[in-house]
Amino acid sequence: MDQKVLEIALKRSIKDQAIARVIEAESESALPKGENYLSTILRIRMKVVLGNGRVTMRNLIVKRGDGSDNVAVLMNEAFKVELKMYSSIFRQMEYLIEDVGDYEEPLWCKFIHYDSKSSSLILEDLKAAGFSLVQRQVGIDMEHGQLALRSLARYHAIGKVLEERGIISKDDFDTHPLMTNSRYVQTLSYSGLKTLRLAMVQHWGPEWFVDFQFSNYNTPCADVSNFLYMSLQPKLRRKNYKLFLEYYFEALIKYLDIYGFKGTRPTLKGLEAAMERVSFFGICLFVCWYASLTAKEGTATFDLDTLLKTSGSEGFHSDMYLEDGIIEKLGDDLIDFVEKYFSS
Repeated sequence: MDQKVLEIALKRSIKDQAIARVIEAESESALPKGENYLSTILRIRMKVVLGNGRVTMRNLIVKRGDGSDNVAVLMNEAFKVELKMYSSIFRQMEYLIEDVGDYEEPLWCKFIHYDSKSSSLILEDLKAAGFSLVQRQVGIDMEHGQLALRSLARYHAIGKVLEERGIISKDDFDTHPLMTNSRYVQTLSYSGLKTLRLAMVQHWGPEWFVDFQFSNYNTPCADVSNFLYMSLQPKLRRKNYKLFLEYYFEALIKYLDIYGFKGTRPTLKGLEAAMERVSFFGICLFVCWYASLTAKEGTATFDLDTLLKTSGSEGFHSDMYLEDGIIEKLGDDLIDFVEKYFSS
């Protein structure tokens, strides 16, 4: 077919499907009732006119960092990183994805705009593409856990290749705040351990008494550990931990090859050693925060503003540690946590 004909056809098709005018727009919460995020997340429903004249509906997501002064400071730091990822880093990653012809599922939603006046990110609504949130009280199952780890490995491989080429640098970002920022460690982790300890002494029975102290690790495997501990069903993770690591490792090697990484390949033994170094971080997050993520609607969990305002002396609520089934969720990991880090 003639190249000029193709060019004209493509331009017409793009113009026909592009939004020419917004007739009306209304906003609603993009989250189910009872779901609490640090940001305000809205779904904007719009009636629009397309380039071909057809009137239809389109949705967008608006993410805004609202809250008190203390929360706003925390969210402002996070938003700066998120904006950089969407406006710059993801774009470079997408170029690499296109270059190698990788047509697997997207790893992130499309970035549309950042409004500095309202500190709002405007993003693609992934619900229209068939994506949905997992039920937080249940957690991720085996199949979706493997899918998520494969996507995480793909994301890591892309980032490693871009770093190797000098397009991005590890110096572009700070380390994980819950691993190296002493203020956030004290406020958001140690205070959670103290609240859990008090709930255990008062309500779980004397056999669960623990005298907690705190320490801190730092490793690039933080996000892998974070996913395994905070997203997977606890019993599933405990039973299949090594299998999940092997699955992630195989996917990582595969994508490093696909994206043309020229450096030294990691080894499974090296990955296991790195995960062992980060194990305190993962299990500490789990025993502090998992109860709040899986709490029933209406259960008091934590007040971030109070936590930040009081440096963690107030703000965690013990109610989340008293729900039915919480000992079954946390107990085995808590025993391992104590035996590994606090036994003499």
